[in-house]
Amino acid sequence: MQEEYDSMTTSSDDPSMLVSPLFRSFSDSVGIGSSTNQSKKEVMQDETFVEQNRKCLISLSLYCLDAIFKPLGLLLQTLSMQSASAVEGDAAHLKIVESQCTVVRTMTECLELQWSKYGFDSTPLE
Repeated sequence: MQEEYDSMTTSSDDPSMLVSPLFRSFSDSVGIGSSTNQSKKEVMQDETFVEQNRKCLISLSLYCLDAIFKPLGLLLQTLSMQSASAVEGDAAHLKIVESQCTVVRTMTECLELQWSKYGFDSTPLE
C-alpha cells in the first residue's frame, strides 16, 4: 500500500514528469516534432499557445533545469542542421531562424530565472 502511495505522489509531485509532453508540444509549436503538417500549422499559428508552453517550460526550469535545458539544446541543434540545408531567404529558412530565436530566448529566460532564484549557488548541469 505504501509503495502505491509513494509511486502516485512521486509521479504527480515531480515537475520533471511534466516536461516530456510539454516539451513535445513546444517542439511541435516551433515546427519540429512528430505531428502531422496540418496540426503543426495550426499550432504554429496560435502564438498564445506557443507562449504558454514557453512560460510553462521556464517556470518548470526552476525545479528541473537539466530536464528542460538539455532538450532545448538538442532542439536548437536540430534547428541549426535544418537551417544549414534550407535556402537562405526562403520562407522556410526564415521560420527556422525565428524558431531558433524562440528557443534561445527560452533558454535565456530559464537561466535568468535560475540566477534570480539561486544566484551563484545554483548547481551546475551534469
